[in-house]
Formats: sequence, C-alpha cells, structure tokens
Amino acid sequence: MKYGIYISKELVSKIYASYNTRATNNNRAISVLSMGGHRALYLAFRHTDFWGVAGSMSGGIDIRPFPLRWDISERLGPYAENPGNWENNTVINLVHLLMAV
Repeated sequence: MKYGIYISKELVSKIYASYNTRATNNNRAISVLSMGGHRALYLAFRHTDFWGVAGSMSGGIDIRPFPLRWDISERLGPYAENPGNWENNTVINLVHLLMAV
C-alpha cells in the first residue's frame, strides 16, 4: 500500500501549495481516528524528521491481537507465518524510535 506516501508527500505538498503554512516538521502534525490512529503513529514514529506531532484518537497501538481483522494479514502476511512482520510494524514496538529523537 502506498497510503503513507500519499499522506506524507502528495497530500502535504497539496496543502502547502493551497494554504499559507510553514513547511517544517515542527509545524506539521498528523492525527487520525480509530485504526487510522495506528497508521498516524506508525508514520510519525518511522519518520520523526517529517512529522513534528502525532495523535491517535481511539486508535489501536498493538495490531498483533487482530490477525484476522482489517485485512492486515494481506499486507503483512499471516501472523503464524510472518510474526516478524507483525512485530516490526505494530506501533507498540516502535516506541524506541522516539527515544533517539
């Protein structure tokens, strides 16, 4: 899925072209509701140089308990066969990336 590229590059570029904003990560935030909140945190944790602030409203922070929901296994592979993909892509396991910031 290229959703992260769309949000982080295409949509943000369109916003900068359309509105008077400051184009720095200190002035850039992402916040989403429900499972989109997991994705918002995922993008922010993985790209601390791009996102200055992130929020999740009622979003999950651990996708591992839900191997059969939201088509996650279509993207990461079945949990039983690809536990590493799940471990490396659940937000709860990415908190360490914030410690280096």
